[in-house]
Amino acid sequence: MIIFSIIATAYEGYVGTGVTADFEDMKITSLNEDGVVTISFEPKDNGDYVRIGRTADGDWKTVEIVKWNVNPFYKEIERGDYLTITFLDENTIVAPDGQVEKLTGDETLEITCVDSKKEKLSVKEVNIKDLYTETGIKELL
Repeated sequence: MIIFSIIATAYEGYVGTGVTADFEDMKITSLNEDGVVTISFEPKDNGDYVRIGRTADGDWKTVEIVKWNVNPFYKEIERGDYLTITFLDENTIVAPDGQVEKLTGDETLEITCVDSKKEKLSVKEVNIKDLYTETGIKELL
């Protein structure tokens, strides 16, 4: 029983605990098709998968990318995650939560990960309005 408890605890620690992903361990891509901007996060390591973690208040504009180990007994279908913003025009979006929002130009998307070079949390920040253009997408990547 003790051996089983030790194995179960180790297993839960391995697959049951997510950590903030490192920018170096992940590939970020962005695609803009007719005003629908999709930002994708994919792990570089086959043994990981990532999910977008929202803040406690559920604000979609401030996210943290969390990395998990793939459970060897469960095949993860999607190893990556994505965020989609639909631009109705240059100043109006349908946010990922389904709400239509007018942009003033001050709204930002903040993505928190670990910067292994600096050994601390790091935030990539991009103006949401700029995601409508290639310039904004390049700032994010």
